[in-house]
Amino acid sequence: MESRIRYLESGADAYLTKPFHRQELQVELRKLITLREALKRKFSQSLTAPLPESKPPGLNERFLYEVRQCLERHYPEEEFGIRALCAQLGVSRTQLHRKLAALTGQPASHFIRSFRLEKARQLLASSRMAIAEVAYAVGFKDPYYFSRAFTREFGLPPSEAREG
Repeated sequence: MESRIRYLESGADAYLTKPFHRQELQVELRKLITLREALKRKFSQSLTAPLPESKPPGLNERFLYEVRQCLERHYPEEEFGIRALCAQLGVSRTQLHRKLAALTGQPASHFIRSFRLEKARQLLASSRMAIAEVAYAVGFKDPYYFSRAFTREFGLPPSEAREG
């Protein structure tokens, strides 16, 4: 019981002792899957939330905070991509991909693009910049690709996003 409490207090999501019952394992797995899906929804929605003033306490929250903080500084740079993000965070490409996919349901490249598109949506709503200018301002080098990606992400073209 001592080791079970120690592991759970140190952050383990579940703890099964041998021999375990098949039904107990199935219940634990369902709970873990439900928890993981809830975390993905929470962390996916965090793109639109303002960046907190200080680092959050949890490991996952801290990791996403650092990713977002780095993207905040570099998203306008069109050459800033996965390799540069990995270098800034001090993690491997594989590690970054796995962690972002596990937390947000998006691979690193999609997360970066979604971050830039969210910034573009905010710019369109708050400025009168031309759509091509917005595309360049958020790190896209091709305004046509930007428009297609924006439409895929939000379900409407940038021109309609501005009007709405």
